[in-house]
Amino acid sequence: MALPRIDQPLFNLTIPSTKKEIKVRPFLVKDEKILLVGLESQDPKHILIAIQQIVQNCIQDDIDVSLLPTFDLEYIFVRLRNLSVGNILKLQFKEGDEDINYELDLEDVKVNFNDDHSNIIKLDDTYKIEMKYPTFAVLAEAGVTELNTENSFKFIGQCIDKLFTDDEVWILADSTEKEKETFIEGLSVETFKEINKFFDTSPKLIHTISYKTKNGTKERTLQGLTDFFTFV
Repeated sequence: MALPRIDQPLFNLTIPSTKKEIKVRPFLVKDEKILLVGLESQDPKHILIAIQQIVQNCIQDDIDVSLLPTFDLEYIFVRLRNLSVGNILKLQFKEGDEDINYELDLEDVKVNFNDDHSNIIKLDDTYKIEMKYPTFAVLAEAGVTELNTENSFKFIGQCIDKLFTDDEVWILADSTEKEKETFIEGLSVETFKEINKFFDTSPKLIHTISYKTKNGTKERTLQGLTDFFTFV
């Protein structure tokens, strides 16, 4: 006789970027195994792929998580950890020579949206570019451990969605890597500053904590999975 399949509870969760409500299930043992295999590789790229696969497994709606911005995927992973293990995350870090232990309530962790943010950048009176948020796949391909000059240009090229005027549209994904590189190298310094501003002001999984030390109360800002979880 075949063993019965144990149904898992489903929860509602809202994707930050689209405000779409989806259904998710908690982590299963097979998801923990995927994460452990990724961790054992000690390769940031493999860890990102593992996290992406786990989130895909847990979402019960027809959504391709490889297309989600990094902040959406990070937020969903944090919420899944909350639903699966509990809302309290124990953090340990150094403040000078002092060991700090802090209990973070994951219910308080949100995606921060900057009012001074836009994904449309004006090049001149005729042309504009529309930016798109990087995904885990883009980060993995660009090189999450070392973003040098060469792959940073490639990274930016993957995050420019389109060039457009009032009458025409050019999709950069339809261009070759050489064409995208030539286009980016031809941008003005001021435009490049606006592109950097796009990344600086993009939505982020971020949370500031306050904690007591022997020298008084201090603050630390946690941003992305690297700060929230020791395995990334």
